[in-house]
Amino acid sequence: MRGIFNETTFRNALSETLIGAIVTHQIARGKEISDRLISKCISTYPVSWALADIQNYLNEGSFYHGLALIREAAEMANAKRRGKDILLEDPLAQIMYKNLVLEQEIKEKNLEVEKEAIGVSQ
Repeated sequence: MRGIFNETTFRNALSETLIGAIVTHQIARGKEISDRLISKCISTYPVSWALADIQNYLNEGSFYHGLALIREAAEMANAKRRGKDILLEDPLAQIMYKNLVLEQEIKEKNLEVEKEAIGVSQ
């Protein structure tokens, strides 16, 4: 029974993290494309470039890209635990890392609250 619970918990956590990574990235990329479309005229931002941006946007919403974002954020978290700060070139990866850290802090705090509520000492 415990194994099934652990598998389900892991699967749910992975799904939530994967979907969150993809959605966060899609929102950021969508804003970039939208800003570019609004701020540039057709002579400096031709339709072919806009279509290429949209194609990239769609490709970056894939399962594989979401896994790559999660892997990069996890590598940063591991490096941070080892005392090394890695500066990523991709600002989205930095956001993903910060989200990962915040999610972990929230989980730890929730666990503390749950333990306190049921009277388990640490």
